[in-house]
Amino acid sequence: MSLSSLLIGYRPVIDRDRRIMALQVRFGPCDEAPMPLSSLYRLVADDRPLQSHTLLLSAPKAEFDAALTELEPVPGLWVEVPAAVAEDPEHQQMLFLLHERGMGMVLQGTPEQPLPEELLGMFRLAMVDVDAERRGREEEEDTGLIRPRSRRSIAVVQSGVESLAAMEQAFAGGAYAVCGWQIPDLVESGNAVGSADYLGVLRLLSMVEKDASLREIEAVIRQEPEIAYRLLKHIDSVGFGLSVPVQNFQHAVMFMGYQGLRRWLSLMLVSVSADESRRPLMLASFRRGLILERLAGPVADAEAREEMFLLGVFSLLDRALGQPFARLLERVWVPDAVREALVEGTGPHAPLLRLVESVEQGPLCDTHDRLEACHVSLDTFNQAILATLRVVEV
Repeated sequence: MSLSSLLIGYRPVIDRDRRIMALQVRFGPCDEAPMPLSSLYRLVADDRPLQSHTLLLSAPKAEFDAALTELEPVPGLWVEVPAAVAEDPEHQQMLFLLHERGMGMVLQGTPEQPLPEELLGMFRLAMVDVDAERRGREEEEDTGLIRPRSRRSIAVVQSGVESLAAMEQAFAGGAYAVCGWQIPDLVESGNAVGSADYLGVLRLLSMVEKDASLREIEAVIRQEPEIAYRLLKHIDSVGFGLSVPVQNFQHAVMFMGYQGLRRWLSLMLVSVSADESRRPLMLASFRRGLILERLAGPVADAEAREEMFLLGVFSLLDRALGQPFARLLERVWVPDAVREALVEGTGPHAPLLRLVESVEQGPLCDTHDRLEACHVSLDTFNQAILATLRVVEV
């Protein structure tokens, strides 16, 4: 399957603890030709173990073809099964076989008629759009899927939840999880810029940019308990192949390197908000940075790739910290092109930023126009998106 024939988007699935439990990866065709779902599965699996969130492969217009039963299921990669497919007797036998082979499946949409209990039990989740949600409407017929909480037979994820208020409403109504980007409008806060974490991260970023000594950096880290804790936790979780424990913070920075520390601090700057509902902002920022870094290309030098990563990671900093970019970037150095794109929405990087935003909103038909503005091919763009799906979260 050609990557130039696909449009890709993704959205987070967020549980009641405001943790991101999965990514819904959405595929749409560039034309009316049906896409075999088995080919999309191979494309995402790519014979490699997945290292990040569980992925939900969502392609409502794809052909639910028999070749799916010949695939080796990949842990952490589930397929969404449209309700119309689940209701079809011919496809039901295929679903039983997929379940026996260990394929993770998610029911997409609400069936018109109740499904057999043995079939319903094969689905890990049910993805129900917010506009089609029937929970709590007693006057409507019980379909066997969306039931009162005490009798529900399958965990329901409410999709299309695009605001914090809608998320709270969904959880109050009994949803197991929600799917969508809750990226709020900028509401200025007077506290974020003065927070100890924020100022500590800025101070360390400035020291790294000025090539301060390991001893000087260690002295600052020792004064920031939260940053110190997260740094050691990061080193322990990522794994640097260390045969001995980290002895001190100089040791930790030495193993990470200045470039690794700069990247980690940039991500920390986005995550200093204590509001757990802002976790999707962290995910979106990180993913944007990874895609832009890939789009810089293999021939770009390390500095150019790092600049692209920084653009993505900082692109939602105003929403995360409740401050406009003009004020935030007074305290931290960024390249001029990054500053222009974030503060003014202009410059050579602004079209690239609009391009990566289309992944969260997509699949979008106007992605082609955004690609043309950046002089990037759809094939290259899709390769960058798919590559980031295997990156471990920070």
